[in-house]
Amino acid sequence: MPSTTRRALLATVATGTVGAVAGCQSLTDDRASLGRPGVTGLSTATLWVGDDVSLPPSTTVDRVSDPSDADLAVYPAVDGSVDSAIETLAADVPVAVVGDDALRTLLEICDGADRPYGFASNGWNSRTDVAGVVPSSGALDTHVFVTADYPDDLPWALGELRQPATHESAVPIEHVPLPENVRELGTARVRGYNAGGEFDRRDRVLVRPGSDPTPVFVDIEATIVAGRRDGPTGPYRTDRVETVAHFDQQFTDVGPSGQTTDALRVQNVSDATENAANTVFTPRNSETRSSFTACQRARVVLDDLSEPFRYTGNVRFRWTDPQLLEDDAFVHHTPGSAVWYPR
Repeated sequence: MPSTTRRALLATVATGTVGAVAGCQSLTDDRASLGRPGVTGLSTATLWVGDDVSLPPSTTVDRVSDPSDADLAVYPAVDGSVDSAIETLAADVPVAVVGDDALRTLLEICDGADRPYGFASNGWNSRTDVAGVVPSSGALDTHVFVTADYPDDLPWALGELRQPATHESAVPIEHVPLPENVRELGTARVRGYNAGGEFDRRDRVLVRPGSDPTPVFVDIEATIVAGRRDGPTGPYRTDRVETVAHFDQQFTDVGPSGQTTDALRVQNVSDATENAANTVFTPRNSETRSSFTACQRARVVLDDLSEPFRYTGNVRFRWTDPQLLEDDAFVHHTPGSAVWYPR
């Protein structure tokens, strides 16, 4: 089994790449003819911006001279940013890191912040130009913008970091209830857009401290949005979202159950013999073919939570332009090893 140490994760991120699946787009895509998503969340924000950080020429923001006084602090992805960014997080100010190898710098910052945190995937490499972290209820929420171009996409990513959209799951997962007194280890987000639409993956890990053994709940939430560009015969539509989590431990429950509603068809194809929680969501009406949010919750039990908790996860987003003989499809995957540090 691969090492779960922070140093190993840093090394993996620094050198690892994700191979493209035939017919899919995993890290890059054809977006040259697309307009960028709209910018929200910056109009009323005050920013501290590092000297070596570039914003697009047309961007106007209110700036402050001290990062601890800002609503959001933006650091260049260099080793010299780490200590100051850790101090900024201690003041409960969100931090963005931009430039070549931004994710590696962010990992160093999170490692020194002395709060629980996690990352949903180690399947990114030094081409990740924009990432960030937000203090939240004693933990850290990490954000990785896997398709963001720096500096052109920076205003969009900063707005998303400061005010991420909230989404209600189209199918409830109440049959896997949370016990009282659970503790969040943070949320790990993977955000991006491509030729087919927009995607937003959010992994959340919750534990019940003081229990022996310790129940751990893994929520994987995914939002898919269609309509960014026309296909051969019309706008791309959402086609399906598939959530997958493979555990080293046997899971004791997973939801939602297989069902069909007015909004979605849900297929729970989990395999307990392989410790794989796996759910497929397919839209059924015009509203969900435009966008929808799916959520999978799995429960596992750990004998010891003193070590990092890990699982291998993926969310597969798929858009299609329906045609007579064969649909034109566009796919984005978010594969990799998720690692969480309970602290």
